[in-house]
Amino acid sequence: MSVENHTWADAVDEIHGHAATRARSPWDALTVVPRVRGEGPRVIGPETVDLTSPLSAAPGARRLRLPIVLSDDSQGQLSPQARLALLQAASRTGCALRIPDPTPDIVELATELGVALWAVVGPRRTASTVEAARGAAVVELKLLDMGGNWELLRPCDAFDQSGSLANMVVALRQLGGGAPVFVDVGPAVDQATLGAALSSGAAGVLARARSRASALQRSVAGPSPLAAVAATRRAVSRAKRPDGAPPPVITVGGGFKDGVEVAKALAMGADMVLMATGPRIALGCGLCGTCGPGECSPGAAPDGWRAMSDHLVSYIERVSREAAGTLAQMGCASAGEASLEMLEARDYDTAATTGASLAGYGEPLPMWLH
Repeated sequence: MSVENHTWADAVDEIHGHAATRARSPWDALTVVPRVRGEGPRVIGPETVDLTSPLSAAPGARRLRLPIVLSDDSQGQLSPQARLALLQAASRTGCALRIPDPTPDIVELATELGVALWAVVGPRRTASTVEAARGAAVVELKLLDMGGNWELLRPCDAFDQSGSLANMVVALRQLGGGAPVFVDVGPAVDQATLGAALSSGAAGVLARARSRASALQRSVAGPSPLAAVAATRRAVSRAKRPDGAPPPVITVGGGFKDGVEVAKALAMGADMVLMATGPRIALGCGLCGTCGPGECSPGAAPDGWRAMSDHLVSYIERVSREAAGTLAQMGCASAGEASLEMLEARDYDTAATTGASLAGYGEPLPMWLH
């Protein structure tokens, strides 16, 4: 089933907790295979599953309560109330919060609330870049971008004057006081960009796949989320990292709406999952595509941010329960135990894309065995 057959309109009732069944998903092409130990499956209670996730592989790295990064990808459309609701929800659920070029007041409030602020900065050093990097738990260097009509723009000039992306990563790490630096390799997994990011010594990479269609994004481009995770995982396994650099953390985004999808992405090799449109719908946004800068404010009352935050927290908690339940079904006591062996592809194309065992065949396709 193509991604064009998956729309956010199909998932609205599920996100608001009004649907009895899950909306269709590209992740349905993978089924869960319980891990067997000894004479039978390993029995794990969902309530005991550890969903915590480190922001980097470095010793002593800060850990999130959930392997989820809430993201403001509204291109400035969200109102101050909606952004406040995002901050409050991130604080209450233990997710990271990703915000492009956060203002000083956002950085200050995130610090007060104990939120792991994920600051997105461009490749050029500006006063706002320096300010954002200094107050962030994660600094993300954005190499690729989307245009106003959701077309893929060419790679930005991501190199310093000496032509070294590695030097750029070091500079951002120093600005951030040692905060992990991630490189956003864009909505399309370009292998050259991905390879440069991995060899730069960055703490992690963010790969963004095509999402569900909506009024905001009628046409979708780029790899499917399954292909994005698989391609990034394979590139990581083959990349040459600088001496002493820990393994990179893989974060992937692309239309994630529920905990089943999150758990399957973790099993495929992702360490964290980016969620942007699902949380925006939970805030009450109808994805009309007509709001101007700062105009998207689903909560009309003066304290509307409180109701928006409550709705978003309810949604994230539901995603968390679903993820824990799916991981327990796999036989995993923690998110870190999930692996590709716990998934099975329903069809040949999915097996070829992901490297998962093909149902009825019993093992990965030969192309994945070398």
